[in-house]
Amino acid sequence: MSIYSHIAFSLLFIQIVRVLLPYDVKIDIFFYLFAVLGNLICIIPEIFFKIRKCSSFKVFNRLNISRNEVIDFTNSVLCYLIYSVILNLVFFIFKLNTTYLLSLEIGYISHLILESFSVTGVRLLYPAFIRFSLITKKDAVFRGFIKDSKPERILAGVFILLFVICLPTDSYKKIIHSIIQNPIGALSDVKYEASEKETIVYVKGIHNVTHEKIEKNFKAIGWLGANSVVVEDPETGYLYSIGKGLTDNIQPFSMEEKTGDNILITSKNISVYRTNLHKIVSELDSTIKDPDTSVFITGNLYTDDENYHIASNPTEYNPIKLAQKCLELQFARIEDLDRLKNTHITTGKLVIRYEKKIKKNNENVANAEENNYNDKKYNKEDTKTEDLNKFKISFNAMDISDIKVKVGQKVKKGDVLVISSKEQDALNLENQKNNIDYSKLEGSISKIQASYKEKLDSKYKELELNKKLYSEGLISEQAVKNIESDIAYLKANEELEISSIQSEQAKLSAQIENNNKHISRLEIKSPINGEVSNVSINFNAGVISGSISVE
Repeated sequence: MSIYSHIAFSLLFIQIVRVLLPYDVKIDIFFYLFAVLGNLICIIPEIFFKIRKCSSFKVFNRLNISRNEVIDFTNSVLCYLIYSVILNLVFFIFKLNTTYLLSLEIGYISHLILESFSVTGVRLLYPAFIRFSLITKKDAVFRGFIKDSKPERILAGVFILLFVICLPTDSYKKIIHSIIQNPIGALSDVKYEASEKETIVYVKGIHNVTHEKIEKNFKAIGWLGANSVVVEDPETGYLYSIGKGLTDNIQPFSMEEKTGDNILITSKNISVYRTNLHKIVSELDSTIKDPDTSVFITGNLYTDDENYHIASNPTEYNPIKLAQKCLELQFARIEDLDRLKNTHITTGKLVIRYEKKIKKNNENVANAEENNYNDKKYNKEDTKTEDLNKFKISFNAMDISDIKVKVGQKVKKGDVLVISSKEQDALNLENQKNNIDYSKLEGSISKIQASYKEKLDSKYKELELNKKLYSEGLISEQAVKNIESDIAYLKANEELEISSIQSEQAKLSAQIENNNKHISRLEIKSPINGEVSNVSINFNAGVISGSISVE
């Protein structure tokens, strides 16, 4: 087959592979160029023999090599295996992008397939004398494509046309993988980095361990390998992996993708060095300002701790796995890390993803909930809906510490009528304790700063001395670098310890603020301007109740 046919078919073949792959491949122009190069590598022997024919060098002419034997060898499985081993070694040694390795290998395979449509066929099992051809009938009018013939040129044009049609890969991936029930393909168009709506996966299947029937909606979290998707049960919060593998928790026999609530997603990368999981968890906790925010952590953490252990539940997906001394995190939550909070971490890199549902009319919802809370607790009621100048509340007198008004007293809108006793006293007591704890943490920060200041001052003096000794040639440059590394470590450790304490302070401040809001709700205030017309306390069937009316 001619070069232009091979180029056209290699482009089409690599695109078809992209569509069929159960995962997305990030590509660029080199992805296609390497596929073409992998295809044309097999043509090198023909170029060599053309040079030999035209060359006046005796070295080329003395080589007693059969042209057909060399071409048959390059068009065989044996040559492909040698080619693949060499490529894998080169990419491994130089740590090259494996996407291009895939392109080069697929390009070579496309060459073998296309040559099978030629008149001569290919000796795939070289050195065996067996030729394979996809045109099987020798007595047929059409026995294969002849090089540079008109049918071959038409075929090359068809290849290019099909390649252009297959360019919108994602559209085909979704259709194909939905048909074969591959969860990754079915959800391949969900890009969490730019998603506006959460993805809901309706699963009808059976649990691999408990054999329980599953028929419900799950929230898609992310992909695990190429055969399963990690989902969260919205009722229990448990994680499961759904796919076709025997190790997956749920074996689906039908899946359906739906669109859920609007979500806002952000992510950030962090590196950790010489710390423990407790500090990492504290730092992550301090970044969460909203209780409705979900956090998912992916990455690797390396440890030198020999005593760690990860408890796992066979019926759930385990987001933390052990590989020698590496903790592999795949969509772990903060509570998952908290189980290993004493584990010492030497180094690691993490990707943190924050998810938050976007609620409409948040303020209106909050106000409605607050009003509903007060209405239920104190049985607020208007005596007449059409009369806006009357107001009455009923309450359990045992829960009230003080009635602030009396009959005939003038009140303004917002004046306090009654104050709850038990809850308010408990919240005030909790606030006092939180304030004391906050002050203690502030003192701890001062002690840490003083301690590290002393250590850093000592290291800076040592650094100045070592620099002087280094300039005089008395010590090595490495000794100076060691001191600089110690200083950097002390600074990082100080910052981490302080941030951990500050996160605790932030929690206390939030708790105090929430308690104050709750206290303000416990104070029943007058919604109108008027005069207190009635204050009554009644004893009925062992229950002491009261009511206040304002007109």
